[in-house]
Amino acid sequence: MGRRKCLHERFWSKVDVQGEDECWPWLAKRNRYGYGEFNLDGVRRSVQAYVVAYELTHGMILPLADLCVLHRCDNPPCCNPGHLWVGTQMDNMHDKVQKRRQARGERHGSAKLRDEDAIAIRERYAGGEAAMQLAGEYRVSVRQVYRVVRGERFAHLPMVAGRD
Repeated sequence: MGRRKCLHERFWSKVDVQGEDECWPWLAKRNRYGYGEFNLDGVRRSVQAYVVAYELTHGMILPLADLCVLHRCDNPPCCNPGHLWVGTQMDNMHDKVQKRRQARGERHGSAKLRDEDAIAIRERYAGGEAAMQLAGEYRVSVRQVYRVVRGERFAHLPMVAGRD
């Protein structure tokens, strides 16, 4: 029991505990994404702080159940157990899409076009310009031009009325 108490004290001393509904930021080391890192054994085994916060409050998550701890608040350093819930990786992906946190359009790492280019392609194609001409000018494939025009790519941008 003494070791458990020591773990609790050591962990919570690194959290800025606020009001019940507020985020409780992790005050110690964070990774490059802003998530807190906690050395569970004090030396080698580093785990994400919000997971420790959840498990200290609600109990251990079965490692074989493919479950993960997710944030309701989308604040990476938050360790408020009331902001945390358990779900699958699919739940995590669905949550990201619902909250529009995934990289879309020009923010996507492999995007060759900017949002303004996609809008221009839609407008110019609707105005009668050929997909092949647009593809050459924007240095993308004809197939990519059609995907932009149909809204399969850059779906977050407004569509342009015009030819079908």
